[in-house]
Amino acid sequence: MSPCLMPLGVPCISKLARRSVSTATDRRPAISLIIFLVIGLIAGVLASYLMGRKNDLLTNLLIGVVGAVVGGLLAGLIGLSASGPIGEIILATGGAVLCIWVWQRMR
Repeated sequence: MSPCLMPLGVPCISKLARRSVSTATDRRPAISLIIFLVIGLIAGVLASYLMGRKNDLLTNLLIGVVGAVVGGLLAGLIGLSASGPIGEIILATGGAVLCIWVWQRMR
């Protein structure tokens, strides 16, 4: 039997293939963080536009990220979930609008 064949003739994964698979899974948290930040930025820009505020890019990013967390927590409490990137943007935008509204009421 060949050293690279497992029982029943199934070929095993070579060392090079195993290494490429492990680096692909190691990058997933970084990609997820980038996607989260992009969705937060889009949500922050939309929320600022809807609330009639002019903010710079960093402020919109912070508003969107906080809104995504708030929107996700509130949606989880009432039993809703986001499906796909459009649903996540809508949920994050709703949370960001709520955050801006609360911020304006506190001032």
